Amino acid sequence: MTKTSPDQSVKMSPNKTSPKRPHCCTNIAIKVKALVKDTASEEIFTSAAEIVNNILLEQTESTLTTPIPAIPKPENLTRVANRYRQKLCPSEPTDLEFEVDENRDVKLDLFS
Repeated sequence: MTKTSPDQSVKMSPNKTSPKRPHCCTNIAIKVKALVKDTASEEIFTSAAEIVNNILLEQTESTLTTPIPAIPKPENLTRVANRYRQKLCPSEPTDLEFEVDENRDVKLDLFS
């Protein structure tokens, strides 16, 4: 086993792409991630996993014959959706001081 020093590191030219993420598919991956975020912000009560599955099915229907290696795993896209939703939630209250609106007509049915 040979070790390489920092001086022997291989530098790739800007025109070459990594073999793991072909350049042709990165646009689809970026589009999928953006769609996940947009849909997660609009459909608050839909589960993140369901949103991801629907988007992946819609976006990959046209490319069923070829795999798209640049798309992140569905689990990671689910985390992206949940993280994005977390930013939209209001922060937790720091104190319990608030005003009660006594003029509002609220009926409580405790025994029905």
